[in-house]
Order: sequence, then C-alpha cells, then structure tokens
Amino acid sequence: KMVAPIFGIGLFVAALIVQFERNKNSVMIPFNTVWYFVLILFGALSGMWAQFFTSYNVAFLVRLVVIMLICASISIYVDDMEDLDRSLSMFIAASVIIVLLEFTAVPSDGWKNGGVGRYFSGINPNDITVWIDFATAAAFYRAYVNEKRWMYIVVALFIVFCSFSGSRKGMLASVAAPLLIVVLSTHKNGYALRVIAAVLLVAGLFLLVMENETLYSAIGKRLERMFDTFKGEDSDGSIRMRQHYIDVAKDMFRQSPIIGKGMGNYSRILESEYASGNFYSHNNYWQILSEMGMIGALIYFSMYAYCLVSFIRGYFIQKRKIAILFLTAILMMIVLDTGIVSYCTKYGQMIITLCYCGTYAMKTDGGRRYRYEKA
Repeated sequence: KMVAPIFGIGLFVAALIVQFERNKNSVMIPFNTVWYFVLILFGALSGMWAQFFTSYNVAFLVRLVVIMLICASISIYVDDMEDLDRSLSMFIAASVIIVLLEFTAVPSDGWKNGGVGRYFSGINPNDITVWIDFATAAAFYRAYVNEKRWMYIVVALFIVFCSFSGSRKGMLASVAAPLLIVVLSTHKNGYALRVIAAVLLVAGLFLLVMENETLYSAIGKRLERMFDTFKGEDSDGSIRMRQHYIDVAKDMFRQSPIIGKGMGNYSRILESEYASGNFYSHNNYWQILSEMGMIGALIYFSMYAYCLVSFIRGYFIQKRKIAILFLTAILMMIVLDTGIVSYCTKYGQMIITLCYCGTYAMKTDGGRRYRYEKA
C-alpha cells in the first residue's frame, strides 16, 4: 500500500529537481496542481461536514494526493512543445505495452466473450479504455496530421483493444476520436473527400462487425444494446441499473446541493441507505455533484472550461495544429464523463493533465512548425 505514495512523492521530487536545474534555481508549481489541490482540500472539508468521515475517507484522499503528485510531475516536466511531443511519445509507448500485455493474458474464449483488458491488470474496462482512447487520438493525430504513416498500425492496435474491451463507451470513443480529427483537419487538401472516406470506412467496419460471428458476439451485441437504449428499450437491464445509480446521485445532490455528501461517500451511502451495493454512479457530473455539491463541481469543471476555451481559441484564431488533438481530447472527456467517474482515477486525470500542458505548450511553438499548412 505504500508503493504508490512513495512512487508519487519520488516522481514529484525528481520533477522539482529537474525544474530547479532547468530554470536556474527557481521552482513554479503548475496551475493544474493548485487546481487539483484545492479540489482535494474542499473534498476533505466536505467529508468532515458529512455523515461519514473515517479511515476510508483518509485513504481516498491519500489516493487523490498521489494522483496529484504524479500529474504535477508531468506538468512540471512539460515546458514547451518539444517536451509535450516527448510526453505524448512516452504515453503512446506505454499504451502499446499495456495493450500487448493485456493481449497475452486473454484466454482462448476471451475474445468472443469480450472483457479484454481485465485479464492481466484486473482494471475496470471503462477506466483503462479512457487511457487507450486518448492514446488512439494521439497516435492517429501523428499518423494523419503529422503524416507519420506507420502510426496507423498503432491506431489499429488500440482500436482492436477498445473494441474487445467490453466497454461500449471506450469502443465508440476509439473510433469517434480519429473521425473528429479528420473533420477538424480542414487544412488538408481534398478535405471533403477525406471526410467522406472516413465515414465510409467507419460504416464498413460496422457492417463487418455485424456480419462476422466472432465480432458480433464480442462487439455487435453491445452495439445493439446501445441502440436499444436510444430507442427507450433495455434488453439486459444494465442501463436501468446505471440510471438507478444516477438517480441516487441526484437524490443525494438535492439533499445537500451546496457542499454535497462528502468526497468519496457516494458508494457508501448507496450501500447503507439505498441497499444498492458498493458501486459508483457511472456519471462523473452527478458523482461530483452528489459528493461535493455545486462548489466542488465548479472547482473541478473550471479546468475543463479553461482547456476547452484555450483549444477553441488555438484552433480557430491561432491556427495551431496541436489544438486539433487536444480539442478532440477534451471533447472526448466531456462526453465520456457522462458514463464514467474520472475525477478520482489516474487515467482520467493524466489526460486532463496532458490537455492542460497543451494549453501552455501551444504558446511556445514559435511559428510555422506547429501551424496549419496545406497537405
């Protein structure tokens, strides 16, 4: 249990030393670190005011502090666009390693049953696919926008992983993110044809999934259930159960709309007062509102708003190519948060951290290299 805190502290200290040497004996704490610290501090106070504040809450806060230190280390390291490029390379490489390790652990019937991604690490597919979805977007950006064609192999690897992960959200995001990058890349020659080709490719993949028996068993059935949900049907009961979790979060928010029921307390109240088990709400917005109220939600989503405005400005006004990737990433997180809880996981927070790094790395690109050019 002490490995993660020691690792987080060690990484943070190492990053401070590097910054100290690089910036001639000066140290600056990144804004996103202050932001997450304020969230943790308010969460701790909201927990003390709530009905539950035990050793569980302390352990929950320690976990968030470790996440903060790891993310702070990334923010401290990234000083310009070259550092950001290097960080993205390491992120993609780490994702490739994770995917390959997970593939080696899949049993013979695992591909047909779905759930790839939980056999090696045991991590919730909704969590790990958030990481891989961003890696898919980053790899596709390099392949399509920066024209590093060999990266398409990496993109395909990631999409296969997400498709067989058992996470409908992760699967759709792994396809939607590259498609959005194509749509945003208006500087490309033959733009309309490229968009049409991308849409046709996605349609072709959909037909392949629905017609192939193995692909249908692992992927197609989940897509059908998702379409049933849009039509107001619920064939397997999972959507109804998730809606119940969200309804509980709404009820908790109504009881304490300003400060919530205490950071980390949703699952405990769900189990003790609603007899619905020890689960999370499957919705980042309602999880935060139920635990930390409107104040906590304003603190947390202020970073989303800052990143979104920065990348919209970078894309439309400053014409930064990198804004294509990070505008895709922050929009992806905004949508995915309707079905996951990311504020307290390292996977979601590392993506938000890289998005924040992109906001100030854009200011250092220095000219044509990272601007739109006809291709």
